[in-house]
Amino acid sequence: MVYKYPNFRVILSLCSQRTNTIVKNIRHRPKSLEFATFDSNCVKVATEQFETMSDPKMSITVIKAIKTSKYYFGPAETVLVGRHSVPAKVINTWNGNHYIITYWEDEDFGLRMIADYICDLFGVDLTYATIRNDHRRMLDWLLNRQSFLKCLDIRAQRQANDEDFQYVLLNNNSEFLKIEARMARHFRLKNFDNKLEFVTFSKCHWITIENLMTVDARRIEVSKEKVFTNEELNKFLKHWINGENPRFKQIRLYLKTANEETYFNGINVVEGTPGVRQYKGLYGFNIFINHGAYIVRIDGTKASFGVSANDAFILVVWPDSTGRTYESFD
Repeated sequence: MVYKYPNFRVILSLCSQRTNTIVKNIRHRPKSLEFATFDSNCVKVATEQFETMSDPKMSITVIKAIKTSKYYFGPAETVLVGRHSVPAKVINTWNGNHYIITYWEDEDFGLRMIADYICDLFGVDLTYATIRNDHRRMLDWLLNRQSFLKCLDIRAQRQANDEDFQYVLLNNNSEFLKIEARMARHFRLKNFDNKLEFVTFSKCHWITIENLMTVDARRIEVSKEKVFTNEELNKFLKHWINGENPRFKQIRLYLKTANEETYFNGINVVEGTPGVRQYKGLYGFNIFINHGAYIVRIDGTKASFGVSANDAFILVVWPDSTGRTYESFD
């Protein structure tokens, strides 16, 4: 039946105002139906619950917004998206799916309009959004349309405006934050204290150890394009040992050249019971710790650590996501 397939419901809704009303009144809405905007200026529907940014899931494109100048063959139909009458056509994919392409003078504006249309049609909010251009305006639109966003993916394909980019980073309302941006060399992020579940920094040469110390995130990942010194890592570890960032559970970052004597300078490393410990982390992060050494926070909380062959430093805080403690492996 048509109501089981969101892409067909979208196509049907655009046929006329009457069919739009009929689709809105269909009560069959799968509980796991989630909507996302992606950087290809499309809205996708996923039929599985969002877990983490890197977790693959089945999703289908239901509608796209493309700049009018990219279309050369003349649209077959005109549809009404909200209050906007725009050219459109149905695309049939190789695997039998169908979706609508709509054409706009401003494709970022078009993306906002089709996202609003789909959310209104199904009575849901967006779950995952990607911002790649016009950063401040896109974030303001998101903040105005919904109070919460599960995951925000912020990208800067070209060098973004410093003030606008900082505004987006500091004012977003997401739990999961993915940042991929090559900013100007002088760019520095200030007062980054967002409360997050998971934050990743990819190709972010401008990120500082102070940013990692102030962000209130449970899991932090920094890609290898940014390397830290052993002295900077020492500063981060002492910050945690002194009781800061109590929600923090795990981090992975890269060192220029790992030197244990330097990054543990002034820190008491406890030689615990030897043996392999499996740490099951947050959102798919699992690691085997093959030694018994650990460091201790001022409140007695233990953390294990490890360094890979490519100088990736990993710190994990016990207990793990399953509740297992350091001592449970003794």
